[in-house]
Amino acid sequence: MKKLTLITVFLTLVVYGTEAVATEGLIMKTMPACRNQDTLMQLGKLSGEDKEAYQKLLFISQASGECVMLIEGKMVFLEGNQSGLTKVRQKGNTSEYLTFPGAVQ
Repeated sequence: MKKLTLITVFLTLVVYGTEAVATEGLIMKTMPACRNQDTLMQLGKLSGEDKEAYQKLLFISQASGECVMLIEGKMVFLEGNQSGLTKVRQKGNTSEYLTFPGAVQ
């Protein structure tokens, strides 16, 4: 009986879906966004201290898919907050990235 109830609930969700509406945000300043909070924080630290190290870490992080650049004027979906950072998802992309709150409005 329990199994039948779970199957019914699952099929109802699949057929009728849910009415979740994603909130959109506008990128206010071109800035990196990363899957890993530590990488983003390291980039933030290096940007003010050592531009050469910042550029190297940014290049490696983008090449690996760990980070992306959010481009000023583009729209993103706001997926929540984590440890004071803003979680975003780019249109057409399933990956979520963390960025600094001032990057998105």
